[in-house]
Amino acid sequence: CEKFTLSQYFIDFYKYINYNLFMKKLKELRLKYNYSIVYISNLIGISPTYYWQIENKDRRLYYELAIKIAKVFNLKPDDIFYEEY
Repeated sequence: CEKFTLSQYFIDFYKYINYNLFMKKLKELRLKYNYSIVYISNLIGISPTYYWQIENKDRRLYYELAIKIAKVFNLKPDDIFYEEY
């Protein structure tokens, strides 16, 4: 089993994430649960503007934040932000 450093994991995360698809999926998930941007941003500890910018691809989504967002929906980050090809 190959070991990855944390920085390599971040590189892999960005290598495989499709921003257009997954940010749309993130917004759809938020709307499905009837969560507001303010509600989610308060849960994960960022400003509503920052969260809006993530959903609208104006800010990069870092893996630590992806973990926090996934926990809001009781999911793993891969459930939201990863797609097998």
